[in-house]
This record gives sequence, structure tokens and C-alpha cells, in this order.
Amino acid sequence: MKTVYCGTKNKYLIYIFTILFQVILLFTFLVIFYFNYVNQVEKNAFISQIHLAVDDLTGNLTDIIKYLPTDAKQAIIVRINTEIQNIKKNSNHAQIDKNNNHLENLSFELILSIMAGFCVFITILTMGNYCLPLLSTAKEGLLSLAFVALTEFIFLQIVAKNYISADPNLIRYNISKALNKDAQKYINSSQ
Repeated sequence: MKTVYCGTKNKYLIYIFTILFQVILLFTFLVIFYFNYVNQVEKNAFISQIHLAVDDLTGNLTDIIKYLPTDAKQAIIVRINTEIQNIKKNSNHAQIDKNNNHLENLSFELILSIMAGFCVFITILTMGNYCLPLLSTAKEGLLSLAFVALTEFIFLQIVAKNYISADPNLIRYNISKALNKDAQKYINSSQ
């Protein structure tokens, strides 16, 4: 086995190198993991929460609406459809997608810049004949990365996918408050 000679050992440079390596490795993993997996899990969780709230609401509204007079039913349906159209008009999906793509591109550009700077740092230290524990730092980094990846994955599978933040009761309350306000306007205008 060939022995590699390095002339200078500097514990502060070794600490800086080790910390930078760990941070860059974990940051790179988290950015890639977020934009490729977490983002999809969050979208699916959001959609399932919306379906849960809508199913809860429509089941209760159907029971309530069947006892109302026909013109009141029609007014409620028109009001709900109007609100849905307003939400669709006011939401700017193109701008949100553009901002998200910009953030994703910025994150990957940051990773590439940091990696390039780190490679220059390693090259300068190596050319200056400083000893760097490349292999042991890489092993430690990959072991740390494995634990972080496992923790992130388990957390997403157990907690994030199953956590329900949409409160159907709050949504029901807001809809009933809006319908009550419209009913009061209707009553006041017909008198």
C-alpha cells in the first residue's frame, strides 16, 4: 500500500474541513430530498385534508339543505359556486409555481456554488501540503446522512402524511357565518 505524505497537520483546518463537509453533505441531501419527495408528500397530504373537510361539510350540508325551501337551496348553491369561482380567480397558481421554481433553482445553484468553493478550499489545502482526513470524514458524513435520511423518511411516513391540520368544524363555522350574513342581507332587503 502506498503511503501518502502530508507535511502539515492543523487541527483547526481539520475541524473546519470536517464541519464544512458535514454541513454541505446534509444541506445537499435536504434540498434534494425536499424538492423531490417532501414536496410530493405535502401536496398529497393537503389534497387528502381538503377531501376530508369537503366530505365532512357536504355530508352535513346535505342534511341541512334538504329541509330548506327551494329558493333558499338555490341561493345557497349559487353562493357556494360564486365563492368557488372567486377563489379560483383570486388564486394565482402561475405566480406561485414561478416562485417555487425560482426557489428550487436558487437552492440547486447555491449547492453547486458551495460545492465548487469547497473543492477550491480542498485543492488549496492539498496543494499547501496540509493533511485532510478525507476518507474518515466521508465515512462519518455518510453515516450521519443515513441517520438523518432515515429520521426524515420515518417522520414523513408516520407524522406528516397522517397529521390533519384542516378543522372541518372551523370551515363549517365560517361557511355558516357567511351564509347567515347573506341570509340577513336577503331578509333585510325583502322587508
